[in-house]
Amino acid sequence: MRKPIPLFCDNVYNDGSNGDTADTSNIYYNLEKIDKEWFERFTDSVAEHDGSSLILQAGSFISLTTMTLNRKTHGMVFLDLHNDEDLAKKISSEKGGHEEERFMEAFYEISRTYEREFAKFFLVEGFFANESK
Repeated sequence: MRKPIPLFCDNVYNDGSNGDTADTSNIYYNLEKIDKEWFERFTDSVAEHDGSSLILQAGSFISLTTMTLNRKTHGMVFLDLHNDEDLAKKISSEKGGHEEERFMEAFYEISRTYEREFAKFFLVEGFFANESK
C-alpha cells in the first residue's frame, strides 16, 4: 500500500471527512497531487476564460475548486460522503445544471473504488508553504 498523500486545508471538519482552503498555494499543491493532468487543464482554463470551476475525484473525497484569473474568487472544498448516495443527490441538486451532473459523476466514480481508494489522501489543517521549509 502506498503512503497516503496529505491535502492541505485551512479548516478540516467532521473528523477529517470535510475540509476547505482559500489559500492559492494549497489549492495548486492539492490539485497537482490529485491529478497533474487536471491541474494543467484547470490552470489553462482559468487563464483562457478568466475563471473556472472543477469537480473531481480525490480518493474518497469529491473536490470542488473555483478560481478566477485575478484570484479575487478562489477556493477548494473536500467532501467525503461515505458512499451516501442520498446525501450526494441532495448536495448536487443545490448545484444545478452541468455542475450537478459532474458532481454525481464524481460520486459514482468514488463509489466504485471507495474501499480501495479510501486512504489515498488525507486532509491536513495547515499550509503547504510551511511544509516545504
